[in-house]
Amino acid sequence: MPVSKSGKLLYILIPLIIYECILLAGESIAMIIWLMPRINLYYTAETGTIDQLKMIQDLNIFAVKNGLLMQAVLSIPAILICLYLIRRDLPVRRFRFDISTVSMKQWILIIPLAAFISASGNLLLNIGDFASSSESFTNASEILNAGSVLVQVIAIGFICPICEELVLRGLVYMRMRQYLNVNLAIIFSALLFALIHGNMIQGIYAFILGVIFAWFYEKYGSIMAPVLMHVTGNLTALGCAVLLDRFLPETSRDIILFVGGVVFAAAAFACAVFLNKHVSARRVYPDSV
Repeated sequence: MPVSKSGKLLYILIPLIIYECILLAGESIAMIIWLMPRINLYYTAETGTIDQLKMIQDLNIFAVKNGLLMQAVLSIPAILICLYLIRRDLPVRRFRFDISTVSMKQWILIIPLAAFISASGNLLLNIGDFASSSESFTNASEILNAGSVLVQVIAIGFICPICEELVLRGLVYMRMRQYLNVNLAIIFSALLFALIHGNMIQGIYAFILGVIFAWFYEKYGSIMAPVLMHVTGNLTALGCAVLLDRFLPETSRDIILFVGGVVFAAAAFACAVFLNKHVSARRVYPDSV
């Protein structure tokens, strides 16, 4: 493991850098492949120039329509790389978790906790025009909603959250834990989780979730805890979107959203307090064995 400050920082951030480079390179290659057979459509023979504005507009449309699918496909090699890096990290970590004290009942209870958190957040964020006032959030929402229902369920519900948890909690967070105490590692990893979402509204929500996911990683002692919470939360968010669109009456929309959000937040808090009190994986340090 690196000993210099710059080496430690690079060691911590390299999984996130790899992940972002895979997404950037893969999406760029996909856009080039899509554009090459169509390049003549933008060429004007009279002037001998290319209509760059039209080309960029069409590329943006392509990126929005296929962004979610591209992210899901590119997340698969990222997952494989993360699994390799986690396996390589395990022997050199300064502690491991003993999860023998975590019961099956406690594992099951993490599912309603994540569902309550997600339902509360999604209901409260839909009050008024708060979320739609952010252009960057609107653009991100367009990408997420552009895919088919099947693509959304597979990508948003499973592939992307699994990949993000392996990167942010399985690698970045646990590498921070080699050098920082638990509180600082939770805060800094949550900040990175917020930053990669690219807009203020998702960023604030992601920061809160990042803190919760990392905390319950510590409590359960397994990457499966934040993975399960993230997957459950995203699937709940997809379900909320469908239910709100179909059944929420416009006349009392904001009142229902607020009351529902508060009720689910209270349920999440009660569940979190219970699990925080009763779940505790033990940290085992090699020099203490």
